[in-house]
Amino acid sequence: MAPVTLAVTRELQIPPYPFLFAEVVASNIGGSATLIGDPPNIMIGSAAGLHFNAFFLNVGPAAAAVLVAQVLMTHPVWDRATRATVENRLRVMTMNAGAAIVDEPLLVQSAAVLALVVGALIFEDKLYLEPATIAMGGAAVLMLLDNWRHHRHEQADKVARTFTEIEWITIFFFLGLFIVVHAVEVSGLMQVLADKLIAMTGDNLASAGYTILWGSALISAIIDNIPLVATFIPVIKTAGYRPMVRRNTSNRCGGACRLAPASAATRRWSGRRRTLPWLVSRSATASPSASSNIPPMPCR
Repeated sequence: MAPVTLAVTRELQIPPYPFLFAEVVASNIGGSATLIGDPPNIMIGSAAGLHFNAFFLNVGPAAAAVLVAQVLMTHPVWDRATRATVENRLRVMTMNAGAAIVDEPLLVQSAAVLALVVGALIFEDKLYLEPATIAMGGAAVLMLLDNWRHHRHEQADKVARTFTEIEWITIFFFLGLFIVVHAVEVSGLMQVLADKLIAMTGDNLASAGYTILWGSALISAIIDNIPLVATFIPVIKTAGYRPMVRRNTSNRCGGACRLAPASAATRRWSGRRRTLPWLVSRSATASPSASSNIPPMPCR
């Protein structure tokens, strides 16, 4: 979205910052609504044994409410900066958006496979498939559809190019992160942190919930939300607050929208424009009442 936004705002001769701010915050909020929206969601869903529908039905309404609040706050703040002249609007309306599509068959195939993957995720509990299996299956089907009509030598080249575009750095980052977190858990540090959490909150589940809610929201404003969630999950499970694992979703989204290093979407956007300020947005901080009132999710 960022390149398209920059291209359109350039033609409209208006600053791109309001639109980029809104996209960064909205992507973090929307990503928290579904099981596959963000890597931390998958981690939380796996730890709590949640399927796609249970995750969405419990977190989706809260994310939608926060998104509406973000839209209502963004418009009055940036209203004057987003006004363009009639001439510039007409120039944008005459742009040929279809010219940007360079491979229409691949676009149709991608849309069809994506629809099938989303449908399979919705019915994953009835299909007895894990989200990772569904995602990898969709990727394999799409690669097959994109390569079957080509000669075998061209197929090899296309597959090789596809593998070079995979974010291997991110994959190995997750591998290393999970190894480190497990090593820390085995060493006993997680038990110490869990004991501290129990000492702070006692047997009061509400106090534990608010502590985890605000703690993860504030900490994720400074550090990346992926290692934060990876660390919090074993601490919460060790402390015996298994339902609290589910509370990490909405509040880590709110914290991730605050500063540039806190989420993948924020880092990608800030990397495109190095002159942008460090502060991104505080408008998406999840409401503690909205998050704490989420009912327990049924486990599989």
